[in-house]
Amino acid sequence: MERNPERQNAQRQTVLKGAIIMLKRKRTTIKELNAMEELYGSRMTPSKVFRIIGAYEIVICGCAYFLYQSLPITFMYAFAGALFVYGTVVKKDVENRYRSRGLFERNKFINFITQSMTTKGAQILPVLTKSIDKLNGEFKDDIQHLVAVLCTNSTDDEKREAFAELDEKYEKDIYFCLFLDQVQTVYWESTYHIETFREFQNSHNLILMKQKEYKRTKNVYRHWTFLTVLGSIGLIVATAFLTGVISGKGFSLDLFSTVYAHTLVGRICSTVYMFGLSFIMIRFFNCYYDDDIMEL
Repeated sequence: MERNPERQNAQRQTVLKGAIIMLKRKRTTIKELNAMEELYGSRMTPSKVFRIIGAYEIVICGCAYFLYQSLPITFMYAFAGALFVYGTVVKKDVENRYRSRGLFERNKFINFITQSMTTKGAQILPVLTKSIDKLNGEFKDDIQHLVAVLCTNSTDDEKREAFAELDEKYEKDIYFCLFLDQVQTVYWESTYHIETFREFQNSHNLILMKQKEYKRTKNVYRHWTFLTVLGSIGLIVATAFLTGVISGKGFSLDLFSTVYAHTLVGRICSTVYMFGLSFIMIRFFNCYYDDDIMEL
């Protein structure tokens, strides 16, 4: 157990402020993404970021080069696509994993406390201490800090402040906050009703299950959206080759290049298509990462 709660609290506040700044800022560095991943034991290295961006860039560059058959224009789309993927897809994925991992750890905490308090003669402080070994990541540090304050010669105001800080940090998780209020009541009054614990446990378990179902549904839509985009690109490619076959030039893109790709009309049509596709994907990802509906 940490014997210096002041020092641990300072470290904890530093990490928390960094996470809040990252969540609010539109521009985020790889170092900041990695810091958020490390809060729950993962890493976001530059090579991993480049692999994620590269997967999207293959489609963007392939489509742009086929339509325009121009390297400068392809590089322009590649640059814009990389900025979007990094600023939206990579960043939002990290943020979503951070929130999901935190919710899972809080759920483990609620289940462990509820199960432990069913034991006859159970006391809340020893149960809180034992729960630390069951937890991981940032939330483990939060509970460790709380227990350190409760176990040292802290004043009653400092102990209440420790509970209040934890409640404020996870204020969007309503059932966790209600559960934490119950834990605080048990700590001060040494009396409790196990059914109250179970009620909050069941509610939080249900929320976790519903969020998992919602994410699975979103992933299905993401899968079919990508297939639709690839299908539209494939249709254009097939049409280009079919045009060559019909004109008697075989599987050649000479006619496509001459009549479409290098003409003003073709460039305009390709630009309208690429901007339309970009608009659809931006709207899709904004909706995909909008988790307001999942707030507790």
